[in-house]
Amino acid sequence: MPVERYGPGEAPENVRPGDFVLTHRRRRPMPALITLAQRRRFRGAARAYAHWSHAALVVSAQGTLVEAEGTGVRRSPLGKYREEEYHLIRMDGRLDNEQRAAAARTAERWIGDGFGFLVMLELTIWLLIGLRLRWIRHDHQICSGLVARALTAAGQRFARDPAFMLPADLAEAYDVSAI
Repeated sequence: MPVERYGPGEAPENVRPGDFVLTHRRRRPMPALITLAQRRRFRGAARAYAHWSHAALVVSAQGTLVEAEGTGVRRSPLGKYREEEYHLIRMDGRLDNEQRAAAARTAERWIGDGFGFLVMLELTIWLLIGLRLRWIRHDHQICSGLVARALTAAGQRFARDPAFMLPADLAEAYDVSAI
């Protein structure tokens, strides 16, 4: 399964539904907090996974993404990340065409849903003091939870509950460390 790095001004020539991106948004407060919180959990060599603060799923060969941001779950063009560093995780060898379509359909069903602020609060409490809560609304998503849940619908399995996965958990699951 190839992982490809794209720096500012670079873009892949082609993508397929079911592929996903991990990115690091340095200049915004929420990504900075996500990275800081992930570093509390990922230590030593695994700390490289904590570099990633956002994830989005590719849902079309034209580079359309579905992603959960503070404004909710939306479609976005992959080109919006052209001026940022991101890694494209190609799911070749892990998903067949039918599974890729299932992941895309699953993600697209959540378009219009709200952002999972309660999930983020639960994850923050867990990372800071170790207390596990289960605050989830099925019509609210966080970025990495959306990607993990869509990939689960396509047959992928994860060690953690997909709804509560962080970008670093996706990076660890697919061995995507910062280069």
